[in-house]
Amino acid sequence: MPSTIDPSQFLSSSNARRLASEVREHCNANQCPIPIESIAKKEEAIVKFAQILSDGALVRNKEKHIIKISEAIHLYRQRFTIAHELGHVLLDRMHQKFANAHECSTGTFTNKNKEERFCDSFASHLLIPDKAIVEFSEWNGVSIRKLIRKAHELEVSLTPLIWRVLEGR
Repeated sequence: MPSTIDPSQFLSSSNARRLASEVREHCNANQCPIPIESIAKKEEAIVKFAQILSDGALVRNKEKHIIKISEAIHLYRQRFTIAHELGHVLLDRMHQKFANAHECSTGTFTNKNKEERFCDSFASHLLIPDKAIVEFSEWNGVSIRKLIRKAHELEVSLTPLIWRVLEGR
């Protein structure tokens, strides 16, 4: 999939947002919750659920990207982890670089390397499009109850939803 992301700010949050939008458009994924497993398949990544120690792992096997997801984590975290690892797949294609295996702990939004932060940002923008959170554009529209309801509607954890709402301010 061709991308219009800005190479001078390759791993920026704005490029993560742009890439997520391009992927949703390319895969015609306009309905929420975003069908992340279908998107991964369209991007030629194989998703496998397994008993692994990390949230997820990305493995390249004979020109294929295999996204391994822990069976032990909550469905919403599995969805975020698939989206996060898909970010690594797309970066691999754009960078033409790849480590044979990559394990991560996703969605903590703490001090990680730039690529991990980019993939967290990409995952949150992919699963939580701007149009899905427009109701939170004013502070008087925000409440814990509404955020929890929206997280369930989007099938995402509360943490990335809150990050996206705060980011839009």
